[in-house]
Amino acid sequence: MPTEEALASLLPGRAPHQVRALHALLAGDDGGRGEREPQSRGALRLRPRATLVPARAVHRAARRLAGFTTWPWLLGAFLSGALGYAAGLVALRGSGLDPQGPPGLAAAALLVVLTALIHEFGHAAALADAGYPPGSVGAGLLVLLPVLYCDVTAVALLPGRARLRIDAAGAAWQLAAGGAMALAAAGVGSRVFPPSAWAAGAAAILKTASLGVLAAAVWSLLPLPRSDGCWLACDALGVRDLDAPAHRGRGGRVQDRRRLAWLWGLRGLHILFFSALAGAALVQLRRLEPALAGCSPLLRAAGRVGLAVVGTVVAAVALRRAWRLLRAALADAGRL
Repeated sequence: MPTEEALASLLPGRAPHQVRALHALLAGDDGGRGEREPQSRGALRLRPRATLVPARAVHRAARRLAGFTTWPWLLGAFLSGALGYAAGLVALRGSGLDPQGPPGLAAAALLVVLTALIHEFGHAAALADAGYPPGSVGAGLLVLLPVLYCDVTAVALLPGRARLRIDAAGAAWQLAAGGAMALAAAGVGSRVFPPSAWAAGAAAILKTASLGVLAAAVWSLLPLPRSDGCWLACDALGVRDLDAPAHRGRGGRVQDRRRLAWLWGLRGLHILFFSALAGAALVQLRRLEPALAGCSPLLRAAGRVGLAVVGTVVAAVALRRAWRLLRAALADAGRL
């Protein structure tokens, strides 16, 4: 973890009490290591995880890119991405371009991962533009789902409304990159280039990658657990996390009933999501057991045990999260 002096050198425009607050935030969580999951807000931490780009390199890049995270730039990124998809995918409609074989699919997947890194650097650059240093960029497991993350621990020092730009920057940059891929696919697959197997293969890879990027960016904006859409909703509603209590006024009573209604709706969506995840983990994984039919008795037994353990762990984590959300909603209901 960086010392206060090291943080002060990274934050030349910040008052000493702000540097001390960031140092305390880093020291007070995760054993003082200063590593965080996306937005570092509450449960479902990433375990295991690995650093891909160290914090110092991320901070240097973020400072150079910070100017591209103002609201005009982000709105322009969203708009250019939408126009790029509209023009590119319409031009490719009915083209029948699809990657041929595993190498083409692997190349498309690699491009999607590249835009996911662009997504995370968007968060880092927006945090740097707000005056605080981002941490490392890495990969980890969210329950059993592999994800990329950016350490934006310092976002907790910003007011709720100021966090919205940091929440939105990643998806904006990723959509712009995906729109550029869709346009490139249309260009390579059109008559601009002489028809050839190379051009058809490149256009197919770019088209498939752009569709994957679109799905990833839209998914990140949905108000689902630990997504950018979830953080956007939390910051718009003025809460640290969905399982945190709503803001209370005098006498400990919740004052803003309309905001609380939105918060309850979002919590209800998440409770349904986690309940469905628990049911799917317990029921759907058992449908994989017929795939073990051709194995030896020992492997079949081990496979059944493994599926049962994975299903139980996922269901337990999901139900625990659903209970925390329900408990927070009931706590707010008792303070109306």
